Amino acid sequence: MYFTGGTLGVVVPGSPAEQAGLRRGDRLLTLDGQAPGPGVNDGLPTGPQVHLEVQRGAARWSLSLNRADTPVFQTWPTGQLLPGGVGLVTLPDCHLEGICAGGEPYQDVLAALLRELAEQGAQRWVIDLRLNLGGNMWPMVAGLGPLLGDGLLGAFVRGEERWCWWHRDGQAGMDAEPICQVSGLPIGTLAPESPVAVLNSPLTASSGEIVTVSCLGRSGTRLFGEATRGLTTCNSMYPLPDGATLFITTALDADRTGTVYDTALLPDEPVQIDWAAFQTPNDPVLNAALHWLTTNC
Repeated sequence: MYFTGGTLGVVVPGSPAEQAGLRRGDRLLTLDGQAPGPGVNDGLPTGPQVHLEVQRGAARWSLSLNRADTPVFQTWPTGQLLPGGVGLVTLPDCHLEGICAGGEPYQDVLAALLRELAEQGAQRWVIDLRLNLGGNMWPMVAGLGPLLGDGLLGAFVRGEERWCWWHRDGQAGMDAEPICQVSGLPIGTLAPESPVAVLNSPLTASSGEIVTVSCLGRSGTRLFGEATRGLTTCNSMYPLPDGATLFITTALDADRTGTVYDTALLPDEPVQIDWAAFQTPNDPVLNAALHWLTTNC
């Protein structure tokens, strides 16, 4: 499970937390008798068991959870057409393999979703990254490319060195190397003047933040919600002689304009997240984005 400020944002399917009936929006009052901290999973004990005090609305109860290995499966990108010609696209984190259930590549599912929403009449867009914990950036950039646009999207920066990432004709890559490609014919760039609202949360991390950075500098883009996790970095992998692997942060992220980020990405329009209302008619972050898209764009 993942919580921020003590409120559950993600409950992993099949996990002990889900089996115990916990769900998004539940408030964790104490963890082994201590109040949680303000950060992501801040205060979660590391031992084999944790005792929780939980609140949901007016109800309060206590329970104990035992840690257990839980298989984690790749969640599909999803979307829907909202009133006013708004295409809502939800991007979950992308596993290293980038393969969704059923064997479909993440980038193909995402590209097909954009095509379907555009054919249904989407002219304004919401990219919801609030549940995106990171992972493999390349399928996300390749699939979302029609909204990001063709050309330079950002760069990893270390001193005077720069390694640029880009999208072009359904491909995503770095410098001269294509890394990920959408199968079949690319759908091309959706109207570059289309307004795009990007929704972030403290759970938005790493490659989820890279997707956000890829949107920055794009005309007609605005960020909503709360500050991201602050992992706006590039990590390099070093195998060790004993079989372990060491990951070291070696560069920072920069957007297409050259602005470098070394901390959390801040929203243009700060809106406190109500996890219990996530993507419901009462979702304050989504409603703020829809208000901007339908009244100012």
